[in-house]
Amino acid sequence: ARLWAHQSILDLRMLPGVLSVEVGEQIAADQREYPPEAAPFKGFHLAEIMTFADRGALDRFRAHPAHASVANILATMANWSSVDFYSNT
Repeated sequence: ARLWAHQSILDLRMLPGVLSVEVGEQIAADQREYPPEAAPFKGFHLAEIMTFADRGALDRFRAHPAHASVANILATMANWSSVDFYSNT
């Protein structure tokens, strides 16, 4: 499942306005096991960083069916969070 998730995220780089995609797996030893009281916490397993041409490209990406499909499946596999920011670089 992790290989599918990793590749599916990388495949999103083909969508219009996506300039780059990086995906990495969590390496902290304590992320793999959670006590029963942590349910339904599934853990954070992958991190992704995406760069978009502009704010409009980000908005179109969010609305794209391919992104929605991957996001919906990933939500069943792991917890996730999104942070959007403007870079100074």
